[in-house]
Amino acid sequence: MQKNQLNFNYRNFMKLNKAKQKFIIAWGNLGPNWGINRIMAQIHAFLLVSNEPVSMESISENLHVSAGSVSTNMRALIRWGLVERKFVPNERKAQYFAEKDMDAIAKIVLKERKTRELDPILRLVDDLKNIEGNPEETEPFENMIKDVSNYAKEMDKVLSVYMDAKSNWLFKLLNKLKK
Repeated sequence: MQKNQLNFNYRNFMKLNKAKQKFIIAWGNLGPNWGINRIMAQIHAFLLVSNEPVSMESISENLHVSAGSVSTNMRALIRWGLVERKFVPNERKAQYFAEKDMDAIAKIVLKERKTRELDPILRLVDDLKNIEGNPEETEPFENMIKDVSNYAKEMDKVLSVYMDAKSNWLFKLLNKLKK
Protein backbone atom coordinates (compact mmCIF):
# COMPACT_ATOMS: atom_id res chain seq x y z
CA MET A 1 0.00 0.00 0.00
CA GLN A 2 2.79 2.41 0.82
CA LYS A 3 4.49 1.72 -2.51
CA ASN A 4 1.41 2.83 -4.48
CA GLN A 5 1.01 5.82 -2.24
CA LEU A 6 4.69 6.69 -2.78
CA ASN A 7 4.26 6.47 -6.57
CA PHE A 8 1.13 8.60 -6.39
CA ASN A 9 2.91 11.26 -4.35
CA TYR A 10 5.90 11.15 -6.69
CA ARG A 11 3.67 11.78 -9.73
CA ASN A 12 2.00 14.69 -7.93
CA PHE A 13 5.41 16.09 -7.02
CA MET A 14 6.47 16.01 -10.65
CA LYS A 15 3.25 17.74 -11.67
CA LEU A 16 3.84 20.42 -9.05
CA ASN A 17 7.39 21.06 -10.28
CA LYS A 18 6.18 21.32 -13.87
CA ALA A 19 3.44 23.76 -12.81
CA LYS A 20 6.00 25.84 -10.92
CA GLN A 21 8.29 25.90 -13.96
CA LYS A 22 5.43 27.07 -16.18
CA PHE A 23 4.58 29.81 -13.69
CA ILE A 24 8.20 30.97 -13.47
CA ILE A 25 8.48 31.16 -17.27
CA ALA A 26 5.15 32.98 -17.64
CA TRP A 27 5.93 35.44 -14.81
CA GLY A 28 9.31 36.05 -16.41
CA ASN A 29 7.67 36.80 -19.75
CA LEU A 30 5.35 39.31 -18.05
CA GLY A 31 8.21 41.13 -16.35
CA PRO A 32 9.04 43.45 -19.25
CA ASN A 33 5.40 44.61 -19.22
CA TRP A 34 5.95 45.87 -15.66
CA GLY A 35 9.22 47.51 -16.55
CA ILE A 36 11.56 44.81 -15.23
CA ASN A 37 13.73 42.32 -17.11
CA ARG A 38 12.78 38.69 -17.63
CA ILE A 39 15.44 37.28 -15.27
CA MET A 40 14.41 39.61 -12.46
CA ALA A 41 10.78 38.48 -12.90
CA GLN A 42 11.80 34.81 -13.00
CA ILE A 43 13.77 35.17 -9.77
CA HIS A 44 10.75 36.83 -8.19
CA ALA A 45 8.51 34.01 -9.44
CA PHE A 46 10.93 31.37 -8.11
CA LEU A 47 10.76 33.00 -4.69
CA LEU A 48 6.97 33.27 -4.90
CA VAL A 49 6.62 29.51 -5.43
CA SER A 50 9.21 28.64 -2.79
CA ASN A 51 7.76 27.70 0.59
CA GLU A 52 10.98 28.50 2.43
CA PRO A 53 13.61 31.22 2.08
CA VAL A 54 16.13 30.37 -0.65
CA SER A 55 19.84 31.11 -1.12
CA MET A 56 21.19 32.93 -4.17
CA GLU A 57 23.12 29.78 -5.09
CA SER A 58 19.91 27.76 -5.15
CA ILE A 59 18.24 30.36 -7.34
CA SER A 60 21.20 30.36 -9.72
CA GLU A 61 21.22 26.56 -9.95
CA ASN A 62 17.46 26.16 -10.38
CA LEU A 63 17.02 28.93 -12.94
CA HIS A 64 20.32 28.25 -14.76
CA VAL A 65 21.31 31.89 -14.35
CA SER A 66 24.77 33.19 -13.46
CA ALA A 67 25.47 34.09 -9.85
CA GLY A 68 26.28 37.66 -10.92
CA SER A 69 22.92 38.04 -12.65
CA VAL A 70 21.11 36.65 -9.61
CA SER A 71 23.00 39.04 -7.33
CA THR A 72 22.30 42.09 -9.50
CA ASN A 73 18.62 41.29 -9.93
CA MET A 74 18.22 40.36 -6.27
CA ARG A 75 19.48 43.82 -5.24
CA ALA A 76 16.87 45.37 -7.52
CA LEU A 77 14.09 43.18 -6.11
CA ILE A 78 15.14 44.15 -2.58
CA ARG A 79 15.28 47.84 -3.55
CA TRP A 80 11.74 47.57 -4.96
CA GLY A 81 10.54 45.92 -1.74
CA LEU A 82 9.43 42.68 -3.43
CA VAL A 83 12.10 40.53 -1.74
CA GLU A 84 13.67 40.49 1.71
CA ARG A 85 16.93 39.03 2.95
CA LYS A 86 16.78 36.77 5.97
CA PHE A 87 19.54 35.21 8.01
CA VAL A 88 18.59 31.73 9.19
CA PRO A 89 20.22 30.42 12.39
CA ASN A 90 23.11 28.03 11.70
CA GLU A 91 23.17 29.04 8.03
CA ARG A 92 26.22 30.86 6.74
CA LYS A 93 24.60 32.40 3.69
CA ALA A 94 21.68 34.80 3.51
CA GLN A 95 18.32 33.43 2.45
CA TYR A 96 15.72 35.34 0.44
CA PHE A 97 11.95 35.32 0.35
CA ALA A 98 9.33 37.21 -1.61
CA GLU A 99 6.33 39.22 -0.57
CA LYS A 100 3.45 36.89 -1.47
CA ASP A 101 0.44 39.17 -0.98
CA MET A 102 -0.69 39.99 -4.53
CA ASP A 103 -2.29 43.26 -3.46
CA ALA A 104 0.99 44.35 -1.86
CA ILE A 105 2.93 43.24 -4.96
CA ALA A 106 0.61 45.21 -7.25
CA LYS A 107 1.04 48.32 -5.11
CA ILE A 108 4.83 47.95 -5.09
CA VAL A 109 4.97 47.56 -8.88
CA LEU A 110 2.58 50.50 -9.41
CA LYS A 111 4.59 52.69 -7.07
CA GLU A 112 7.83 51.87 -8.88
CA ARG A 113 6.30 52.42 -12.32
CA LYS A 114 4.75 55.70 -11.14
CA THR A 115 8.17 56.84 -9.92
CA ARG A 116 9.93 55.83 -13.14
CA GLU A 117 7.28 56.69 -15.72
CA LEU A 118 4.52 59.01 -14.52
CA ASP A 119 6.51 61.33 -12.25
CA PRO A 120 9.00 62.28 -15.03
CA ILE A 121 6.08 63.12 -17.34
CA LEU A 122 4.54 65.31 -14.65
CA ARG A 123 7.86 67.14 -14.22
CA LEU A 124 8.29 67.50 -17.97
CA VAL A 125 4.85 68.97 -18.64
CA ASP A 126 5.32 71.33 -15.70
CA ASP A 127 8.55 72.58 -17.31
CA LEU A 128 6.83 73.02 -20.69
CA LYS A 129 3.85 75.11 -19.54
CA ASN A 130 4.96 78.52 -20.79
CA ILE A 131 6.60 78.51 -24.18
CA GLU A 132 7.85 81.75 -25.65
CA GLY A 133 7.00 82.61 -29.22
CA ASN A 134 4.18 83.52 -31.53
CA PRO A 135 0.86 82.52 -29.85
CA GLU A 136 -0.45 81.12 -33.13
CA GLU A 137 2.46 78.69 -33.17
CA THR A 138 2.74 77.97 -29.44
CA GLU A 139 -0.98 77.63 -28.60
CA PRO A 140 -1.53 74.17 -30.18
CA PHE A 141 1.57 72.83 -28.42
CA GLU A 142 0.58 74.40 -25.07
CA ASN A 143 -2.95 72.93 -25.40
CA MET A 144 -1.54 69.48 -26.08
CA ILE A 145 0.82 69.79 -23.09
CA LYS A 146 -2.11 70.93 -20.94
CA ASP A 147 -4.11 67.85 -22.00
CA VAL A 148 -1.18 65.54 -21.24
CA SER A 149 -0.70 67.28 -17.90
CA ASN A 150 -4.39 66.92 -16.95
CA TYR A 151 -4.41 63.26 -17.90
CA ALA A 152 -1.17 62.54 -16.04
CA LYS A 153 -2.45 64.35 -12.93
CA GLU A 154 -5.67 62.31 -12.98
CA MET A 155 -3.68 59.09 -13.33
CA ASP A 156 -1.49 60.21 -10.44
CA LYS A 157 -4.58 60.74 -8.27
CA VAL A 158 -6.05 57.34 -9.16
CA LEU A 159 -2.76 55.56 -8.47
CA SER A 160 -2.31 57.41 -5.18
CA VAL A 161 -5.80 56.42 -4.00
CA TYR A 162 -5.18 52.80 -4.93
CA MET A 163 -1.72 52.68 -3.33
CA ASP A 164 -3.05 54.26 -0.14
CA ALA A 165 -6.01 51.85 0.14
CA LYS A 166 -5.89 49.38 3.01
CA SER A 167 -7.59 46.57 1.08
CA ASN A 168 -7.95 45.47 -2.46
CA TRP A 169 -10.94 47.69 -3.18
CA LEU A 170 -10.15 48.09 -6.88
CA PHE A 171 -10.37 44.38 -7.65
CA LYS A 172 -13.55 44.07 -5.58
CA LEU A 173 -15.08 46.95 -7.53
CA LEU A 174 -14.01 45.45 -10.87
CA ASN A 175 -15.53 42.08 -9.87
CA LYS A 176 -18.82 43.79 -8.98
CA LEU A 177 -18.86 45.59 -12.32
CA LYS A 178 -18.09 42.33 -14.12
CA LYS A 179 -21.22 40.61 -12.70
